[in-house]
Amino acid sequence: MLGKLGKAVLRRRPPQPVRRRAIDSDDSAQPGDLTTASSYAFRRNRTLTGSLLSEISSPSEHRADLKSPRVQAHTLRYRRRKLVLRLFVLLAGIAGLAWILYQSVVSPSVTLVGVDSPPTEATRRYEKTIQDYLAARPFERLRALIDVKSLVDYLQHDCPEVQSVEPTIAFAGFGRAKFSIVVRHPVVSWQAGATLVFVDSSGAAFYRNVPESPVVQVIDRTGVQATTNKVLVSNRFLEFVGKVVGYFSAQKYTVSSVILPEGTTRQIEVKLEGVGYPVRMSIDRAAASQVEDAVRAIRYCAEHSVDPTYLDVRVSRRAFYK
Repeated sequence: MLGKLGKAVLRRRPPQPVRRRAIDSDDSAQPGDLTTASSYAFRRNRTLTGSLLSEISSPSEHRADLKSPRVQAHTLRYRRRKLVLRLFVLLAGIAGLAWILYQSVVSPSVTLVGVDSPPTEATRRYEKTIQDYLAARPFERLRALIDVKSLVDYLQHDCPEVQSVEPTIAFAGFGRAKFSIVVRHPVVSWQAGATLVFVDSSGAAFYRNVPESPVVQVIDRTGVQATTNKVLVSNRFLEFVGKVVGYFSAQKYTVSSVILPEGTTRQIEVKLEGVGYPVRMSIDRAAASQVEDAVRAIRYCAEHSVDPTYLDVRVSRRAFYK
């Protein structure tokens, strides 16, 4: 009786749990079998967080061990956006580096506008001057940052024959840039002592005839040494002579010579091609007004068959002839 009762008690006792052990990876396990996945394997002193159901949300589910398909899709989308952003930043950096290489100016190249065969010496001189300018301003080593006005002022300080620089600086290869320089075309030349001075139509004086243009020579008959006469060597006098030649050229008259008459240093005599008499002018009056009065007087003499010895336009709105 007791033996049967003891057997019944033993049968009612619940079975003992299986000893805990690590789950080894099984090659035959299916990819979707969560019981054999290494990411869900039991580890001592570890708590598995998260949920496998999309309907059940858990705190910090994006950093949980168990992730639902919805959370996994969100994680993949976040990683994809992060990779795209990194790729965009990388491409932007490459494009910026290529732009810097495209804009950089290591060695300048100079071309002279309107000059068929520019002298090599002049070209090298301008290239060296531009290189000195860029060396003093390293931030302007990029073509887009070059201050053209400041560059022109720097060039004209040592090379007054430079008139301007084209605002568009062309690409001439990586590290090279082509600067198009416009030089002055002289209209008058004058020997002031041992120095040969050239003047363009705007009245600017310089000392190099780079384009080798034909010029009108000033004939000095004053008998005064140019080096000691402050009137003749002044910029005002040179500017006046250059503007007179330029204004006559604009009126379709070509100046053949400019004479400084004897006994005076404040007036000139201008001889024109096709006009048989000189025109007397004064440097104390505006060149444009005198040229305008002279043109009107020349046309009047031609219409009325007047052949004077000279034409004087030194007085405003008056023209005297003899």
